[in-house]
Amino acid sequence: VLKFNDLVILRSTVPPCTCRDVAISILEKESGLKAGSGFHFVFAPERTVQGKALEELRLLPQIIGGYTSECVNAAAQFFNVFSPTIVRVDSLEAAEVVKLLNNSFRDVSFGYANQVGRLCEALNVDTVAVVNAANEGYLRNPLPLPSPGVGGSCLQKDPYILYDSAKKRGIDLSLVREARKSNENMIQFVGDKVENFLNEHELTPDTKIFILGVAFKGIPETSDIRASTSIDTIQYLKSKKLDNIQVYDPVASRETLLEAGLELAESIEDGFRDSHIVLIMNNHPSYLNVNLFKLISLMQKPGMFFDAWHLFQQNEVESISGIHYQG
Repeated sequence: VLKFNDLVILRSTVPPCTCRDVAISILEKESGLKAGSGFHFVFAPERTVQGKALEELRLLPQIIGGYTSECVNAAAQFFNVFSPTIVRVDSLEAAEVVKLLNNSFRDVSFGYANQVGRLCEALNVDTVAVVNAANEGYLRNPLPLPSPGVGGSCLQKDPYILYDSAKKRGIDLSLVREARKSNENMIQFVGDKVENFLNEHELTPDTKIFILGVAFKGIPETSDIRASTSIDTIQYLKSKKLDNIQVYDPVASRETLLEAGLELAESIEDGFRDSHIVLIMNNHPSYLNVNLFKLISLMQKPGMFFDAWHLFQQNEVESISGIHYQG
């Protein structure tokens, strides 16, 4: 259906040179038209965050790299309808790299935070307090907080695309690979905490475990459970023969969770009830509205309350006898 003077915009994240070597060659072969003269072709990476896509579509600068400058002009006219800022880059390849740089940089910073978190635990200091102190009034390069891994299809995938693209050209991006490995290792880190607690207190493998938060992130809220660290953690726990796991998510639908093969708690209260271990795995703001003392009182003792996002205070949680706070 491609016809003369049409505009083709590729938005999906791709390895560098995909536009020129793959997409354009297919379009030219199938249409009989030539890029640049017969049709316009640009790469303009989609960079919106889930939960704020429409808002960011209007606010974020649109990066445009084109086959020719005329292609870029055609795309700029289109994006100017709703986007206030157009950033023109020199080539298709430059635009392809932009998207990979944004996501890989975020993943590297999170990998650093997660390594720092493990060091702080070994030093018996509060990671969140340390990071907050480091950021207080210091406007350069704010440090992110550690997390139970990094979820979402973009950040789990894009660093590998960047790393592989560099490797094929003899460039060492081992920093990107090591950061990804650091984030992936957090799944085992969380799982080992659960296993160690069970062993320490001589609890059986059929001990009830409750996971609050299955979507890959809580802020901005999303129902997307693809590439969720919660599901990765559940799979790791099941590989250790820990199968009595219930989940609850305030946004993801029952159908989505059941299709993923998860056992659902009917409510947060139902999930806490008779659990020896509770894992808070994303940071959805609704958790701050719960009656924490009532919920924890429903747990079996000894109980482990794993607060992956430091939403609650350790002294408040441990004011209830028999409950051990971890994060």
